[in-house]
Amino acid sequence: VTATAQTAGTAQPADGGSPVDFATLQAVNPDAAAWLEMPGLDLSLPIVQAQDNQTYLHRGFDGSDSPAGCLFFAASTDGDAALYRVIYGHNLHDGSMFSGLLRYADADFCRENPTFTLYTPEETQTWRIFSAHTATDATDLYRTDRTPGDDYDAFVQGLQALSACDTGATVPRGAQVLTLSTCQSAYGSGMERYVVHAYKES
Repeated sequence: VTATAQTAGTAQPADGGSPVDFATLQAVNPDAAAWLEMPGLDLSLPIVQAQDNQTYLHRGFDGSDSPAGCLFFAASTDGDAALYRVIYGHNLHDGSMFSGLLRYADADFCRENPTFTLYTPEETQTWRIFSAHTATDATDLYRTDRTPGDDYDAFVQGLQALSACDTGATVPRGAQVLTLSTCQSAYGSGMERYVVHAYKES
């Protein structure tokens, strides 16, 4: 991540909108789509919208080759309007990127850090975590072509039932859901994943 991108997430909004200078970020990388802040994990990083699910596995935000990769949205044609999205990030030995997601396996940590913030060029969004659990990359939760209805609501309820901790959250029917996904182990190459699910609260 460039120095500009590292500081963009801490800037103050000039007009009540997003505090992130997306014009500057997109000048560095046109794929810049959002900025994620999870204070409990000391995580504040840009997210790119990928055209596929491979490019940013080993490419940094500035486009350079990087074993740490970059946080990226799963390939999608609906973008920010999608009902269900997935963000991928590596689990690294140094604790960076999405390594901290595994801390949500601890019930106390999960309860003490119930929300995170997603900045987009249009708005500041609050997301409430309702589930965290292990998974495999072959499970249905990685399908992003979701549409509103009873099947979708049942799918979300199923995600909540898998949670390793009781978050106390009640997911509204038809809520937008975001899944944060990383490997179960650092630099893992197998199918085991750890995922955190949240719904858009505001």
